[in-house]
This record gives sequence, structure tokens and C-alpha cells, in this order.
Amino acid sequence: MNENLKVATWYVVRSQRLAGFLMLKGFVLKKLDISREDPSRNVFLFNNTKELRDTVELYKEFKDKIFR
Repeated sequence: MNENLKVATWYVVRSQRLAGFLMLKGFVLKKLDISREDPSRNVFLFNNTKELRDTVELYKEFKDKIFR
């Protein structure tokens, strides 16, 4: 693996529901910003960690079962 590759500092979340779920799980919202793609929407920025990415994957697996 190339050691010069940088891991992104932020994990960008576009869903308010996912952002809320992450905060309930103890992840700290680091920044709230306006979306570059759609200025009428917000994006939620979290520290990009393996634990957070694992939790997002868990959320994706169960969101269809939870939010029908």
C-alpha cells in the first residue's frame, strides 16, 4: 500500500437521520456546513474513523428494516 495516501479527515453525512443516529451512538458532530451540490441542504461532518465507518455500515444494513 502506498504510504503517501492520505485518509480524508472528515466523513461527510448528507442524511440528517444518519447524523442523528451517529450522535446517539456517541460520535461527535464536528461541523455543520452547507452542501456544495445543493445549497438548500446541510452536510454533517464527523471525524473519519474506522469505528464511525463500521457504524455507518451497520446503520445501512438495518435502516430498511427500521424505517419502513
